[in-house]
Amino acid sequence: MAFKNDFIDDMNKRLSEKRFPDDVQVSLDIPEHKFKKSHEKFNYALKSVYDEYQASDVKMFHIILSLQNYFDMNWLVETILDDVNKKIVTVEMNTEYNIPSKKMKKRKSPKIINNE
Repeated sequence: MAFKNDFIDDMNKRLSEKRFPDDVQVSLDIPEHKFKKSHEKFNYALKSVYDEYQASDVKMFHIILSLQNYFDMNWLVETILDDVNKKIVTVEMNTEYNIPSKKMKKRKSPKIINNE
């Protein structure tokens, strides 16, 4: 399974790169309360790693699962992930596991005809 791949080095590399002169350099090792301030950089790094491996059929949720030793997954999703990355994960999970979207219309129940 792809989520057993180690994406930590790739994530740390992108987190430590300066995208512009005043950009913050961080790593996955910093405490969560400090990491929370770098949520935009994390989402950028996550999307960059995802884009790099997408041709190899690596899903974003595989990359996120590989980070489970660094973060509480609920905290990561609720606090750090942006809407763009959440949407990618939602679409992938729906496709991978055939989970219908909440926005899909519910099927109408067949009408029951009483033949008395």
